[in-house]
Amino acid sequence: MSNKHRILEALWQHCQKGNYQFDNDLVADICKKLRFKNQFDITKIDSKDDLPASFLEQDVCLLHLGKGRHQFVYGIDKLYHAFESMQDSIEWEL
Repeated sequence: MSNKHRILEALWQHCQKGNYQFDNDLVADICKKLRFKNQFDITKIDSKDDLPASFLEQDVCLLHLGKGRHQFVYGIDKLYHAFESMQDSIEWEL
């Protein structure tokens, strides 16, 4: 498991005790405890393939609320779109 996944798992465990919302201060605290230096990278997840396996199993992901706030939500496919394969290609002449 990557360090980023460990931080995400710790955030998820913390948020399951009450509200599923959290802020950048909590991310910073957990990163400091687990000695992860780039706290700003934790909530940047561009693809569902970058989520921890347990998130995929539980169908949970992160929603950015703005102003340093985030929330865990159920429904990965509501936030991440699987792009269709390209039908046509163009060859450019140089």
